[in-house]
Amino acid sequence: MSIEAAISSRCPSPEWALFFELQDKTGFGSRRRADAVAMNTWHSRDRGLSLHGFEIKKSRGDWLRELRDPEKSVAVQRYCDRWWLAVANDKIVKDGELPEAWGLLVLRGRVLVQAKEAPKLDPVPVDREFVAALLRAASVRFVDKAVVDAKVEEQLEARLRAEGLRDHRQFEIDRLERLLVEERKKWAEFSAVVGPSMIHDLTSAYRLDSERERLRNAIRFVAAGGLDGQRDEVRTLALRLREMAARLEELEEPAKP
Repeated sequence: MSIEAAISSRCPSPEWALFFELQDKTGFGSRRRADAVAMNTWHSRDRGLSLHGFEIKKSRGDWLRELRDPEKSVAVQRYCDRWWLAVANDKIVKDGELPEAWGLLVLRGRVLVQAKEAPKLDPVPVDREFVAALLRAASVRFVDKAVVDAKVEEQLEARLRAEGLRDHRQFEIDRLERLLVEERKKWAEFSAVVGPSMIHDLTSAYRLDSERERLRNAIRFVAAGGLDGQRDEVRTLALRLREMAARLEELEEPAKP
């Protein structure tokens, strides 16, 4: 697992709002950034509404470059309640190298293990420039549901065209119409045998005791003709007819733009 994925697991939504590659401000004036910043959104925890910053280092050389420029992290760190160094293994940071104000997280397997607690800092109030940077990062991550739905529909249509189904709505209408004709034929055959009064009994929740023998004979006849004669399935057949007819009416309506 990558360090970024492990940070995401450590700071899950909706408890945390997590941003990667966060600049200290927007526009050309931005010169510094943090690899990740996570804000806790819950009041109920002891760390509620706190802001945590992360520097990610995947090699010893990357960490040494960070040490040569100690002011690099200050631009974002000054807003944070805690500041963490997240590294790929134990060999990246030597003893005595970690700044006092930093915590240390080491990737082990799929999780980040805390090697040193990040001390509580005294952050400066968040200004509008930093809020703008947060909001820009949030808008970059956000994908409108309508955009996703449109892309899914586009991919579906492309797949259907590739399979030779140029108009998948018309294909569905044709399929349902064929099924409806078949089911209506079966229902007509059954109705002709048992008569209108028995149809009423079969599609309702009640049946008179005096008609038990007639019902039994009707079911035997239907079963012999290849249809399932159980009372519940006969009622299901009537329901299917209504549902299929409603579905056809829905499909035959003009598609919304």
